[in-house]
Amino acid sequence: MIADCVRGVDFLTSQPEIDAERIYACGSSQGGGLTLITSALRPEIKGGVSGYPFLCCYPEAMSLFQSYPYDELACYARAYPDQKDQMLETLKYFDAVNFAPRIKCPMVVGIALDDEVCPPETSYAAYEALTGDKELWLFPNSGHGNAHDYPGQERAWIERQIGLAGVAS
Repeated sequence: MIADCVRGVDFLTSQPEIDAERIYACGSSQGGGLTLITSALRPEIKGGVSGYPFLCCYPEAMSLFQSYPYDELACYARAYPDQKDQMLETLKYFDAVNFAPRIKCPMVVGIALDDEVCPPETSYAAYEALTGDKELWLFPNSGHGNAHDYPGQERAWIERQIGLAGVAS
């Protein structure tokens, strides 16, 4: 998936009708994690919005939640206890928190405080690891993917970034 995202940026930048100065990455859950990772790997991305990012702090997420998707990792670790350390070491290569310090573009991280899939603590760790221009959106009383005003906020933020704020669509 990471390679697909990186190649997607390659495709976009190769298209003459695409304004390479206005390439933004956005996604939620797994897409939120991929937004962070892709933005770290591709400097062509000018900004991003990462909502409820998955792919963050695997060991912590496994200890905080006993539900999908992290329970799959915990089940594997229980089934193969001799491989748990290697599994956790390998997952570091795919942990968005480890990519976050490399992100140079403005980035928003949205966190649903009642998220039952991606622990808020792990999303916050991704936000804290960002070293550039960053913004935190907190959604109290919202679970995974159901912050009612998130899509509008996301669109408004991107429109401001690319200079379209106030332009009718």
